[in-house]
Amino acid sequence: MMDSPTRILAEYIVESQFSDFPVSVLEKAKRCILDSLGCALGGYASEAGSRVANTIASLGGRRDATILGRGEKVAFPNAAMANTYLANILDYDDTYTSHPGCTTIHPAIGGGEMIGASGKDVLTAVILGYEIYSRIAQAIHYAPATVDKVSGPTRQTFAAVTAASKVLSLNLDQVLDALGIAGSTAPVQSNSKTGGSEEMPPTMKVGFYQCSYVGATAALFAQSGITGPHNILDGDTGFWRMIGADSCDFDRMTRGLGAEYKILDVAFKPYSCCRWFHASLDAALETTKEHSINLSSIQTINVKTIGGKSDEVLWYMKDPRPGNIVAAEFSLPYAMAVALHGITPGPEWYAANTMKNMEILKLAEKIKCTFASKSEKDRQDYHKWPTTVDIVTNQGTFSKQVEYPKGSPKKMLTPDELDSKFMYLAQNSMSEDAARQIRSLVSRLEQLIDITELTSLLASLQIAR
Repeated sequence: MMDSPTRILAEYIVESQFSDFPVSVLEKAKRCILDSLGCALGGYASEAGSRVANTIASLGGRRDATILGRGEKVAFPNAAMANTYLANILDYDDTYTSHPGCTTIHPAIGGGEMIGASGKDVLTAVILGYEIYSRIAQAIHYAPATVDKVSGPTRQTFAAVTAASKVLSLNLDQVLDALGIAGSTAPVQSNSKTGGSEEMPPTMKVGFYQCSYVGATAALFAQSGITGPHNILDGDTGFWRMIGADSCDFDRMTRGLGAEYKILDVAFKPYSCCRWFHASLDAALETTKEHSINLSSIQTINVKTIGGKSDEVLWYMKDPRPGNIVAAEFSLPYAMAVALHGITPGPEWYAANTMKNMEILKLAEKIKCTFASKSEKDRQDYHKWPTTVDIVTNQGTFSKQVEYPKGSPKKMLTPDELDSKFMYLAQNSMSEDAARQIRSLVSRLEQLIDITELTSLLASLQIAR
């Protein structure tokens, strides 16, 4: 009989300690945390982000954990939900088989704030959230035709429940219960609806936020004695079957556990838009710089690139005049036009004056896109998004090919670039000096006796602003 992958993962969650992790893993986790905090603070500056955060804050109730940007406390699951939404709304958060950071970091920090966990406890929970989620996500396989119809972020519920369970110090039976509760009640979401393949994408962006809410709540239920199935991932009726996948490689869930760290492969974004576009943006920006191309001389830009889905269902990614923030994040012509005009990625990309700027929109109209589905071979390498960009100008045609975008493990952003990204985003909610204080605390997170030293600073700075 095959060993239960659910139990193997649960045992790893319970038994892992801060001292188990290499320095490289700890440093990467702190970088992930800083990046996600910055994305959330920047996300609150968006209209959609502030509306969601304000609505969740209006629900009232317990004061467990801080909503970033607003600076007030709400119940732990609600804080995890709000901050996850804020971290993802700009589509600027980290990537590796989707967006693991937003559903890992905020349940870990929120749960840690609720109980006064140490910085080491939070870091441990964050690392485990990335590891468990990444393994489950990579093990569950969707055929290309299935991806077009049903694939969504549902798997990220396991990032949230893992992080929450660890920071709350659940025992083995409780972790098994929490995994079972989370998996059997995970939000079933289809990108075919929330991603806008049938109409303009809605501003209630694909539901990472709900994954965090379910994961945090499941951990609390398990802590209180509510039970769940202890074999949620196992066998022919496991979680993979529940979410409409085509197959599951159970060995991949546990192979190399504790020796190979998936968090080291997490990429950071230099642009606040769909990751599928980044190689194309790199190519366009590099070409215009190398050849000193004046934007007014551009006649057409032709882009041939790879999408996670087929060309037929990605029409909205070719729309040069998106109607809202989410549509803009998933419009390659708009993203490229904004980038070429030198607008700093983040909230400014989606400000009303930017989205109505006629010079940007006229350039977007000149950008023509063709998407091809990722081959089965290329799908094994999440970070590979090959593209060819041809810029046709009055002086001739200039071309460039890019396989791996900036920010991927092969082209990692430098520490200085990541610091600059955080500082820019954070200053949407606080002063430069305050942002530096936050950055300093995160850099020495393992030294904090109580994570509220960080969250209290975040909350007081927001309220004082």
